[in-house]
Formats: sequence, C-alpha cells, structure tokens
Amino acid sequence: MATTAFQARQRKARQDRAMPPQFDADTVATLARIREIEIETTSLDGTQPHRTVIWVVTVGDQVFVRSERGTAGRWYREARQTPDVVVHAKDDAIPVTAALAAHPDIVRRVSDAFAAKYGRLSAASTAAMLQPHTLETTMRLDPR
Repeated sequence: MATTAFQARQRKARQDRAMPPQFDADTVATLARIREIEIETTSLDGTQPHRTVIWVVTVGDQVFVRSERGTAGRWYREARQTPDVVVHAKDDAIPVTAALAAHPDIVRRVSDAFAAKYGRLSAASTAAMLQPHTLETTMRLDPR
C-alpha cells in the first residue's frame, strides 16, 4: 500500500516532535567562537537568579558546558534542579534547557572540544576541565 502525502507529513511531524530542538547555525557559530558565556541559573530555593561565567564548546550543531568544580559547582547543582536556564552570550540572552550528557562517546568528544578550544589559552584550566570529577558534569544545552 502506497503512503499518501498526508501520511508522509504526519510521519514527518511525529519525527520532528521526537527530535530535540536545535540551535540555528549562526548561534552555534557564535557559541563555537566565543570564549566565555554567562549561565543564569536559579538558586536551589527558587528565589534568586545567579550568573556564572563558564566555558562553552560545540560538537557539531550541539552545545555543551561542564562544571570545573564538578558536582559541587553551584551553577551545575542549580541547573540539575531547574534545567531551564539562560545563556548570556555577547548581547544575547538565549533560553535553554540543560540536560546531562553522560554517554561516554559524547563526553570524550566534548573533552576533545574543550582541549582544542581552550588548551592553548589556559593549559591549567583546560586540564581541570578534563579531570574525572568534571566529566560527569557534562551538559548539553538545548534551545527552548
């Protein structure tokens, strides 16, 4: 039985809903180029916004961050509790959702991206971002 145009559109719509939202190419390029961003999180009691300067990398068209302080980092703990956060990059405020990225291949690729982007700028800070206690804090940022 042949698939009708309507059925094809419905299947595409279902696939589109199943796929996570993606950043546009200009945003990915900006985040790949920019040295630091501010991530705005909300205090654990939900009353106070906090901004923290962090590093950001891209792997393909996906955006990742990691806590240099591991799971003890305030912004990381807050983002885990309330994953809807805001990234401030240059003059843009970008609403995103932070999601843990635990797959070993992704964590390795993000580590490679941190080393490539920041290794020459600050070898000691880059080494800190590649320590085992930081790897588990790798988070993907998805646009909202």
